[in-house]
Amino acid sequence: MSADILLRKGLSIPLKGEATKDLKTSNTSDNFILYPDDFHGIVPKMLIKEGEKIAIGQPVFFSKANPEMQFVSPVSGTLSKIVRGAKRRILEIQLKSDGKEKAVKHKIPAIKNLSDTDVKSYLLASGCWPFIKQRPYDVIANPNSTPKGIFISGFNSAPLAADVAFVLEHQEEDFQNGINVLATLAPKVHLSVAADDNSFLSKVAGVEIHRIKGIHPAGNVGVQMHHIDPINAGETAWVVSPEDVAVIGRLFTTGVFDPQRTIAVVGPVVTKPSYYKTRIGAAIA
Repeated sequence: MSADILLRKGLSIPLKGEATKDLKTSNTSDNFILYPDDFHGIVPKMLIKEGEKIAIGQPVFFSKANPEMQFVSPVSGTLSKIVRGAKRRILEIQLKSDGKEKAVKHKIPAIKNLSDTDVKSYLLASGCWPFIKQRPYDVIANPNSTPKGIFISGFNSAPLAADVAFVLEHQEEDFQNGINVLATLAPKVHLSVAADDNSFLSKVAGVEIHRIKGIHPAGNVGVQMHHIDPINAGETAWVVSPEDVAVIGRLFTTGVFDPQRTIAVVGPVVTKPSYYKTRIGAAIA
């Protein structure tokens, strides 16, 4: 199949330890941590105190600059500890899971009945808005602006990177719903796939699909943006990862924030490189 964009420069890095297409569920600990520093440019303001009970999707802190922007818990249980540094700066928010999976549920109307303002309100309140990054600078997107477009890279060319189509297996409907949601926020949604892609990603509706041929960094969304629709002075574009698109789509069908993540544990020192189902904030150990 022909490519829309052909990249001639790059580097193929041969590394051993690629993950087999075998999905396992990891044995996570009861302890989870949120790091406010992971969200660039955000000054956190706490909503709950140490020892208080929490549920999945319950707001833990918000952005001082934009109080509507909520950051939520990936587990149900208790906020066990707030670790502070100099000048009482929040470094860590430690959560203790109770294993009960109690979750906050939002009542969200059908997507076709929602305006862009409604969509932004639900994304901000549910904790899904931080999944949307703004270029330049890769900061959380400004909800008071409209980007020139939203860009999603449907493949990853980095060595030993997770296979996007495999990660999204059985989430095809959620991904399409996520695309429908994002389409209300920008004039165009761009989805890049590999030139030889035959997965469901090449058949998604409501997006401009771009087939890209080349070696790493062909899967880098910044490289794709440069070739598809470069950012000029004064313009912004938004970027969303494929798995986060599915999470957003699931929110608007179930009303529940889904903290699940699929990761690839890979490399030459890994005995059995595989994919694992885990969740946001889980200890790597």
